[in-house]
Amino acid sequence: THYRKPMDWTAEKAREAEKKLDYLYSLVGDEPLSAEWPANDKVVAALSDDLNTSLAITELLTQASTIKHRNHPEADGFDQAEVAMLKRSASLLGLLNLSENDWLASKKRLDLTVYADFLSQTRAVAVENKDFTEVDRLKAAFVAAGLEVRMSKAGVELVVDWPAAYSQMLAEKNDGRFERLTGVDRVETVNWLKEKLNSICSGEPEWE
Repeated sequence: THYRKPMDWTAEKAREAEKKLDYLYSLVGDEPLSAEWPANDKVVAALSDDLNTSLAITELLTQASTIKHRNHPEADGFDQAEVAMLKRSASLLGLLNLSENDWLASKKRLDLTVYADFLSQTRAVAVENKDFTEVDRLKAAFVAAGLEVRMSKAGVELVVDWPAAYSQMLAEKNDGRFERLTGVDRVETVNWLKEKLNSICSGEPEWE
C-alpha cells in the first residue's frame, strides 16, 4: 500500500507478509548487515520514486528469487555477495535487521495463550459473581500495553498491535527514539511486553 493511500491490511495479508519474511530470512541466514555492500539499484529507484514501497518489495523478492537457497542440493554456486546485497537492500525498508535465529526466536518468544486463558477464566468467575471489576481492569491494562482484546462467546483472543506496544514501551522508558518498528525493536518489545503482561496478571500496580 502506498503511503498516500489507506492501508489495505487484513489478517490474511499479515500472514502472507510473515511467510515472505520467513522465506527471506531462510535465504540470508545469519549474514551480518554491512554498509560495505551496495543496495539493489532497482530497490533504491523504487524508494526514490515517491517511496514506492510496493514496487521496492517486489524488486526485493525478485532479487531473492535469483539466489540459490543455501540448503539447495546445487548450492555450490551460492553467492555470499548476493546475499549481503539482499540484506543491505532489505534494510532500506526496515527489513531483515535480525539474524535468522533471532527472527525465529522473536516469533516464538511471546505466546499470548496463557494470558487469554487467564482473562477467560477471570470472566467466568465474574459471570458467576456478577462482578466484572477485575475483568475490566485486565482488559484496560491489556489494551494500554498494546493488545487488542477480542471477547466473544467462543472465548478470548489477544492480538498484539506492535506499533502501539512499541510506542507504549518507549513512553514508559522515557525513550526518545524515533517511533519506527523494526525487527530489532520488535525483539525488545516482545521482552518488555512479556514482563508487562506477567505483571498485569499478577495484580501488581501498573503504569506508575
